[in-house]
Amino acid sequence: MLAYAEGERFAPLVLRKLGYDPHGAGSALVGLSNNLSSHNDERAKFSIAVGKTLRFLD
Repeated sequence: MLAYAEGERFAPLVLRKLGYDPHGAGSALVGLSNNLSSHNDERAKFSIAVGKTLRFLD
């Protein structure tokens, strides 16, 4: 998702207008994947960030 957000031009603009944050979601997904084996505050922070940037959580 991060590569998509950085590589494409038009689609991320449209997604941002719709309230999504493709770059933020990509960064949060990378952070979450790096912390999957641990149960700490960082993992929770990235999990919440993914939910907010993809509008799973409001």
